[in-house]
Amino acid sequence: MMLVLTMACLTCLIFVCYVVSLVKGINLSRSEQKLKAFLVTSKSGRHESISKQSYDQAYDIVMDLAEVLESDDDFVKYDGVKVMFKRVSDFKESEQTCNGVVAKSDVSRCNQTVQVLKVVK
Repeated sequence: MMLVLTMACLTCLIFVCYVVSLVKGINLSRSEQKLKAFLVTSKSGRHESISKQSYDQAYDIVMDLAEVLESDDDFVKYDGVKVMFKRVSDFKESEQTCNGVVAKSDVSRCNQTVQVLKVVK
């Protein structure tokens, strides 16, 4: 089992080194140049600019969440996380509509309240 795991790690390492050598390498063959062009364009396409207002709003949400999680009271944490989830959902929805993406995530099961504890006398 350990030998298989070691071989898998070595194979992944060799693959990563190969990809890095393609991106950073020189004197590449034609097929390697095509693969490099694909990798470089795919990598650069992921970075999208974000507006200062959106960045500030996301930063405020994260900082408020950190403040809630630092609390010692578990009920405050629970309520705070529910509020933060609502804020994040609203932020995500507003960003998707601003960017032209119309995808409504399924949060219906998160809005349901489930009674877990019963009072026993």
